[in-house]
Amino acid sequence: MEQASLVYSSKHQVGVSVSAGTTEAPGLDLSLGYKGQDIALVPVAVAKFCETARQTDCTQEIYKMLLVAGGREETTNNADLMRRIDALAQTARTNDNQRTNNVKAISAIDTQLARYESLVALNKRIAEIDTALSAPGIADGIQLTNERAAKSEEVKAFGDVIGLDVKTLRAERADLLSKNVDLQVAVTRDLNEADQLTQRLRSSTAAGRKDALSVYGTFSGQTEGRSTEAKLSAGKVFATGIAAQSLSETAGATNCLVAMAVLADKVKDDGQRDQLIARTQQICVHKPVGS
Repeated sequence: MEQASLVYSSKHQVGVSVSAGTTEAPGLDLSLGYKGQDIALVPVAVAKFCETARQTDCTQEIYKMLLVAGGREETTNNADLMRRIDALAQTARTNDNQRTNNVKAISAIDTQLARYESLVALNKRIAEIDTALSAPGIADGIQLTNERAAKSEEVKAFGDVIGLDVKTLRAERADLLSKNVDLQVAVTRDLNEADQLTQRLRSSTAAGRKDALSVYGTFSGQTEGRSTEAKLSAGKVFATGIAAQSLSETAGATNCLVAMAVLADKVKDDGQRDQLIARTQQICVHKPVGS
């Protein structure tokens, strides 16, 4: 595999060093004491070497140069944001369901009012026929009598709207229309806010942070493991990119907690110590970069 490497070198010396000459002719190099040097070659990109004479023979995925990248997903302190998004979505659903129910109620009122108007028209026509039949010398009395009988039969089908309180019904309809305007505004507002918060959440968690030179390494590290605990101690440590960011952020939170513990130990009264811890417990919360 071909590799593009990140080189880390550490040189340390205790005592006296005497050297002479140049790079081309090193000459004398005398150290009285201890001298050591560590070198780390860390691959940051790899690809399979193409051994054929023609580059066109090496077109498969394995021959492509790929970054050995580091990354992290920021999920800290997003709980409140996610709860707010859920609450907005739930409120929007509730208001939209209420708006839908109001639309159905308005439609039912419109049906009743339409039937009432039909009944009014039938009764009006019957009254006109009665007036015509009572006039002297009417020529088409039989035809009008038959029409009146038919209209009277039709009236029977509108028994459910006889005596309908039209004024109250129309006022209820107007109130529902007004409420639906407010509900639609609320639904649009909540969905827009939820969408904005979702975009903010995605920008902080979905993509995360990525770095091709995110490296953490140690020399002279020691590990110890038991059934009840595990320990890691590092000699010399080097870190770059996101790895270095994570170390510095965590170290800052750890140092803060240590300082708070020292401060709490100086408070002798148990009640006052508990109050101090309760008031300062959020100070050392680990906050990723950009949060």
